[in-house]
Amino acid sequence: MVFTRQALALHVLMGYLVVAPGISLAATVEYNLLSASRLQLSGSAGWLGTQIQLTADERNQAGGVYWRCPLEITDKMSFAVELEFRITGEMGTAGADGVALVLQADQAGAASVGKTGGAMAFGGVAPGVGIEFDSWQNIHDPNDNHVGVVTSLAPATHLAVSEISRDINDGEHVSVSIVWSGDSTELTVHVDGASSPALRTPVPLSTLIGHVGYVGVVGATGAARNIHMLQRFTIVVSGMPDSDSDGVLDSCDDDDDGDGLLDEEDNCPIDSNPDQLDSDSDGLGDVCDEVEDGADADADDDGLTNAEEVRVGTDPNNPDSDYDWILDGDEVSDGAGGNQDGDQFIDALDSDSDGDGRLDADEAGDLLLETPPVDSDGDGMPDYLDLDSDDDGIADRTDPCPTVKDNGNDLDRDGIGDACDSDRDGDGVGEDGQVPDNCPSVANPQQRDTDLDGIGDACDSDGAGFVDPASRPKAPRLQATSEASGKGSRAGSGLRPSRAITQGRAAGGQLGAHGIAAKIQLADRGAIPADYQRQRDSEGRKGLRGDVPAEPDQPRRPQKTDRLLVDAGNTLTSEGNTERTWENSYAMALVMLGLALLFWIIKQVGR
Repeated sequence: MVFTRQALALHVLMGYLVVAPGISLAATVEYNLLSASRLQLSGSAGWLGTQIQLTADERNQAGGVYWRCPLEITDKMSFAVELEFRITGEMGTAGADGVALVLQADQAGAASVGKTGGAMAFGGVAPGVGIEFDSWQNIHDPNDNHVGVVTSLAPATHLAVSEISRDINDGEHVSVSIVWSGDSTELTVHVDGASSPALRTPVPLSTLIGHVGYVGVVGATGAARNIHMLQRFTIVVSGMPDSDSDGVLDSCDDDDDGDGLLDEEDNCPIDSNPDQLDSDSDGLGDVCDEVEDGADADADDDGLTNAEEVRVGTDPNNPDSDYDWILDGDEVSDGAGGNQDGDQFIDALDSDSDGDGRLDADEAGDLLLETPPVDSDGDGMPDYLDLDSDDDGIADRTDPCPTVKDNGNDLDRDGIGDACDSDRDGDGVGEDGQVPDNCPSVANPQQRDTDLDGIGDACDSDGAGFVDPASRPKAPRLQATSEASGKGSRAGSGLRPSRAITQGRAAGGQLGAHGIAAKIQLADRGAIPADYQRQRDSEGRKGLRGDVPAEPDQPRRPQKTDRLLVDAGNTLTSEGNTERTWENSYAMALVMLGLALLFWIIKQVGR
């Protein structure tokens, strides 16, 4: 699909950018970036004729090309990118690693280059988002040909992923269309002109990288290798300002208003005023001065005068020009010369002032302009300027818990460290939820706990067996009343065996444990420990008789009630019938003696 500026309008139809002939939008521009002058090559990338070779046929290469005109990411901006690339080389379809479209706000800007291999030349370029066309299957990938969305801080974790039906490193041309709509945040990817998208998913770019970002294409190799050639790179942008309607976005235009004065010298850079009249001498030209009230005027009440804001490039009518919830005045006078990371943006216009890969909006601490930015380690430097916000020796750029001291562990590899992750094992059951995870360090989304000891089967040292003795509820002590002998014992717990117990005794006076357990009548539920009763009630069990039916097609599992009653039966046997022990032994001896005598008589008669 070829876009032309003269015949293009942006319509979001089922998440896809379409062309409406005969309609034009003033703020829509198209660039063929391979013929544009504002390109920045980095890493192993280099020109090869009219194409850009991102990587040579060598191991551990990382190369990219970025457009040096930043995109202003708002809900009014949308873009469509067309790429054509070709992956060849000696290893053919066994090679690696692929090509990606990247949007990033790294402190190195357009000169950024990421890590090799599975990081796809954008891992570590932070903050950033990559739409990868991956030709190598790493452990976290569905196959060796897929399109996925990942962040540069966690390139191994897909925000969305879909398989591609062809080998993208087969030496043939691959064409892709990538469309992002600001109002819906929806990203749509089409491969080789297919009518159905290969991937469609919401991607909140302003949340992930801030309100300013660079767009580029990168490629990488690792232990396996390929040649990655970029043959087409065009972009259509809608919803960004072009103040003088000259077909050049303000972010690329040195004279936004076309009045003949460069923006850095113009007291109204986006409103044409060749005469530069400034009646109240406040630094703002009359044509853009909303409140003419003198040289010390501060129209937006951000702590900077209008004249100061014109000088540094912030918006005199917006107290937070970069939308990071920190006042422009605080960022300009933050003690770091107003540019902590020394990049091309002052802090008041930089979405990541310290260049640590964490957005200032995230590090500010809240969404209130009037409150000071948070300082996690109390060292006097707010987190948005501090490269190690929690002072744990791990730089924020690589710290999975940047505001909590930790050892850097991330069990489920979700980019959130264990010390600040409410779901360390990533099984969807939070450790701080109403129902806490019964195996916080082992993924077990079903939370199966066969022996009901509060420890999930997945991490229970005794598996699904009987309750661990240390954690088993104490059984109530049961005293027996012997109906046969008429000798009773104190019913200390208020529990009394039924007639079935007496009848269930074996010839030697022994009690059949399961026969007793099934018949014991518990007259006083209050004898059961309260915590055990609550656990039983939460399981939805009926009573304490041990007669809960088994799950369909499953053998009935031992219940805690069964064991409780077995314990009760054993207690009854050992304590309630102590006085019958010798009597039973004597009776058994007489029976054995009688049998022996009968056997001897039969033998004698037979002779």
